[in-house]
Amino acid sequence: VFAAQGARLSLFPTKNQPGLYNPKPGWHVFKWKPLMVLLWQVFYALRHPQKYFRLLAEAFRFHAFMDFAIAWHFSANMQDVDVIYAIFGDHKLFIGHFCSEILNLPLVVTLHAYELYKNPNPELFVYALRHCSQIITVTEYNRELLHLRFGIDPATVRVVRVGVDLEQY
Repeated sequence: VFAAQGARLSLFPTKNQPGLYNPKPGWHVFKWKPLMVLLWQVFYALRHPQKYFRLLAEAFRFHAFMDFAIAWHFSANMQDVDVIYAIFGDHKLFIGHFCSEILNLPLVVTLHAYELYKNPNPELFVYALRHCSQIITVTEYNRELLHLRFGIDPATVRVVRVGVDLEQY
């Protein structure tokens, strides 16, 4: 929908295997390799020492060094970006959080379900949600769960239902 309206989309996937929903031709996809992500950290630290070490301390506090390192690698390739958008509140949100902090850009996340029940980093999840410009979820139940379990103000969570056109599928 966004591309049809003229938006340029760039994807920064956390995994690089083919899946059910592969990128469309013409989308920019930035793949990463662990060794390159780690080697470039010295460059990022030298280029932006204050921000780098402030966020590194945050990454260690939340046991999220690899999310932090990937975010620096991704953010170096984010030209003409207006907003960081994470689909799912797992490592995609954590990387998005660090990218948002690095680039001083707004962060939006859409939460579905599993990340509310079996989140890989519950402490960073809540911290990152509190730094989001917008939180979207797919049900009223999830909005209430965000409030009861994670202390997120329900008024700050927008519900956008996900539907399937049964005539087409």
